[in-house]
Amino acid sequence: YGSGGGGSGGKKVRRRVPTIAQRRAANVRERRRMFNLNEAFDKLRRKVPTFAYEKRLSRIETLRLAITYISFMTELLASEHEAAAAAAAAAAAAANTTTSTTGATTRAASLRGPPSASAIPPRHHDYPDLALGKRCPPYPTQLPAT
Repeated sequence: YGSGGGGSGGKKVRRRVPTIAQRRAANVRERRRMFNLNEAFDKLRRKVPTFAYEKRLSRIETLRLAITYISFMTELLASEHEAAAAAAAAAAAAANTTTSTTGATTRAASLRGPPSASAIPPRHHDYPDLALGKRCPPYPTQLPAT
């Protein structure tokens, strides 16, 4: 505080002491901020799929599940896009090539077909309960045995 190498010219630094009204206003702002943050987490909890009987997710669990779920949906969309592009390329190739006697083109196109329905995890629209406001189970970590 006193004179030192700080270049303050030897003047004492006055510390600001908040008044009671300022402290109350800061408390109100903090309560409002926390309320809005909790509301946002509640909205996120409703968006990520969980089992109905699970306990309420903590903030960190909610964030981790949301990150995992977004990554999964991104990969799912990318794989569907790749499958559609491959099918379109195969259809275009089949239309541009003449029919060969060996049928190699047909066999190659059939090998690149879309994945089976059992290999694709369920999506939100596969759960009609969502329209009723119920939670749906998360995507499976293992594919079902068929």
